[in-house]
Amino acid sequence: MRYLNFLIKRKGKDYYLYGLTSNVVIKINPYTLQLLEKIAKKSLNKLNKEEIFLYNELKKYEFIRKGFSDLPYNQGKLEKLDLQITSRCNLNCRHCLWSEFPITELSYDKIKEILFDFKN
Repeated sequence: MRYLNFLIKRKGKDYYLYGLTSNVVIKINPYTLQLLEKIAKKSLNKLNKEEIFLYNELKKYEFIRKGFSDLPYNQGKLEKLDLQITSRCNLNCRHCLWSEFPITELSYDKIKEILFDFKN
């Protein structure tokens, strides 16, 4: 099974990778976007040196956990927003994905920025 932890978003001429669990945003160039599309179509054992390097960098920054599948690319408007303000929970479920990650909380300014971006 493959786990994809990022979303590709275009703003004007620029492309950005948004980490879905790491809260990391990286600006990428069109060439990197092409590499991502090539990697998504290949099995991991058929990647060339440059693609392996990109794959490993994405894993290092938690954009990928165990490979990845089709790349989500946001070309239009978002219709829904699920905003998790905190990862704090008083339960400790064995099956829960979030128990693997440190507790994080969104600041008031970050929430405003996200809502403003969503509105636009």
